Amino acid sequence: MKIICCGCKQEKDKDLCTVDGDMLVCPDCLSKNDPYTAQKRWAEASLRAYNCQVCRDAGCSHCIAPRRRPTPDPIKGAACEQQPISKHADGNPKSAQGAKKFSLRLIPLPAQVEINRALEDGLKKYGAANWRETGVAASVYMDAALRHIMQWFDGKQERAEDSNVHNLGHAMACLAIVIDAQVAGKLIDDRPTPCQDTDTILKR
Repeated sequence: MKIICCGCKQEKDKDLCTVDGDMLVCPDCLSKNDPYTAQKRWAEASLRAYNCQVCRDAGCSHCIAPRRRPTPDPIKGAACEQQPISKHADGNPKSAQGAKKFSLRLIPLPAQVEINRALEDGLKKYGAANWRETGVAASVYMDAALRHIMQWFDGKQERAEDSNVHNLGHAMACLAIVIDAQVAGKLIDDRPTPCQDTDTILKR
């Protein structure tokens, strides 16, 4: 009986092949000294491109198959029909375009709420995105961010007294403004002469 070797993807005699982990692998692939064999490389590539239609598991090592055709399952003895899928579960071509852009959903919601509350407080006092028009000094916002951080950390003060906004929300807003002002070309960069080799200095 002929089977497809999971390493070289060539037809081989089943009796000569060995189950390596969960894969049927021919002697040629098993004899390679490279610990990261062709079988493993191909398996990883297949897991990215195929989804098992039997067990519905994108990481199923029993059911991966090359070129959309059934492959014998070394454990179950059955063959699983494979359907190529996109990198995204919905298979939508739009997903491939979306994957080229940054996701904006990873910032935890509570942090988003607090930074927005801080920015709303600033909007009432100074106007919307005023830093993009007037420019801001890096030192002013670093000082403000550090004050809010230390009030929260050393003073265990959750919220700023004047705004009732979380102190860390204020700190994040300060840092966000510095980044945005720098991108907009409105940051007054008054940082001091840089300390040399900070990575080494900070090591214990």
